[in-house]
Amino acid sequence: MLRERGSDQERDSLLLLPRSQV
Repeated sequence: MLRERGSDQERDSLLLLPRSQV
């Protein structure tokens, strides 16, 4: 479960980074 949550957080961060640039 912890690994899954970590993946979600990492994906959110990566999605927020490109969105911020755009």
